[in-house]
Amino acid sequence: MKKLLSLPLLAALSALPALGQSTLVKGEFVFTTFAAPAGTPAGNNALGVQGINDVGAITGVVFAGVPYGTTPIYGYLRSFNGATITELQDPASDGLLTLGYGINDLGTVAGTYFNVAAGHLSGFTYKTGTYTSFDVPGLPAGYETYVMGINNRGVLCGYTTAPGGFSGYVPFVDNNGTIDTNFNIPTPGATVVQATSINDFGAVVGTYVDPTTNMVRGYLRGTNGGITLIDVPGAAFIGTEVFGINDLGWISGDFYDAENHRHGFLRAPEGTYYQIDVPGAATDTAAEGTAGAGLNNFGAVVGHYDPADGGPERGYIALLVQR
Repeated sequence: MKKLLSLPLLAALSALPALGQSTLVKGEFVFTTFAAPAGTPAGNNALGVQGINDVGAITGVVFAGVPYGTTPIYGYLRSFNGATITELQDPASDGLLTLGYGINDLGTVAGTYFNVAAGHLSGFTYKTGTYTSFDVPGLPAGYETYVMGINNRGVLCGYTTAPGGFSGYVPFVDNNGTIDTNFNIPTPGATVVQATSINDFGAVVGTYVDPTTNMVRGYLRGTNGGITLIDVPGAAFIGTEVFGINDLGWISGDFYDAENHRHGFLRAPEGTYYQIDVPGAATDTAAEGTAGAGLNNFGAVVGHYDPADGGPERGYIALLVQR
């Protein structure tokens, strides 16, 4: 008989010590899939699914056409059952670009938008119709703020960049105005360091580029500031991207295999990686497949995938199954 992993079991597993050797296994999941929000422009829509809270509400991004630079990119808030879709377009963006990345249990969405007045990207939070802009204080003119995650205490995480968004990456945590940029990545010369998710205990995950391989690697910054590197066994090409952590220490994201196909993953606190592949996802095209993103405290992982039939990207919710 198959059953979903329960919250008590997840909690018990999260208390286990980390193993010295990580393993990758083909995970068995129950999937729910969904399309881009109804009413978005037909054709080359691409759906990005980024975060899920414990209620089951989801946030993400809709790319309303190709090429992306010619049409609006906007965020959305999807209710737990998909019955209500709220389009997210920060008024200060003039409808150009709003990206939903994280969501907490209070329904507050965190993300990034193009701040037209300032001429650069800024972070934002959204709750019941109200947008609040956020920029890391003290940045030089033109520097950009990307907000990627928010926990139930309202603590934000993300990163800043130099003008243009392609250099000078500095990860940060904002705890009600106190900015922490102390991320001691142990890889010498690490670049493009991003903080992508934070749990209620203050543990942070993110990604960076290893200059010795030019591959992306993940990391976990624990509550004591210590860094654990997150590398899916066998990851190749782009490498391992980390986008979610819950309060039990489970981590989610995606990786690329030796054939340059994309797979989601769910990492248990003891070190086992469960590979996520949505049935019907493309498996024969380079760089396509199943993209992983955030997760909640019930172990529900969200992401999006490239359909094998070549249609627009679709979203998914995945729950790990125990035999």
